[in-house]
Amino acid sequence: MALPFALGSLAPAMQQSMAQHDRLCASLGIKGVRRLLLIDLPVLRRPLGLAAAMAFVLSLGDLTAITLFGSQDLMTLPALIYAQMGSYRIDAAAGSALVLALFSMAVITLLDKWSAAA
Repeated sequence: MALPFALGSLAPAMQQSMAQHDRLCASLGIKGVRRLLLIDLPVLRRPLGLAAAMAFVLSLGDLTAITLFGSQDLMTLPALIYAQMGSYRIDAAAGSALVLALFSMAVITLLDKWSAAA
């Protein structure tokens, strides 16, 4: 579900990186994983962080996969919030939503710090 959004933020940065560095890497003989680690990853760090954050947020709201592959013993926070709201336990749902929001904020902050690192 998040793949089109992730590709939308990664594709322009990848094309720009290829246009800037292809001739240099070919002349120096840098290929494969070495090129990825030395050249492409530092350039794509910011778009990768954005794509990971968008994929994380979109996957949290997708209840389809949760209901298909989940069980009664193991429940995710979005499914728990949905179940609590369905049984009119609004205060419990609000508390669960606060936990989910704090967790999401922490993950997005970590992704932002990782993508901003030089």
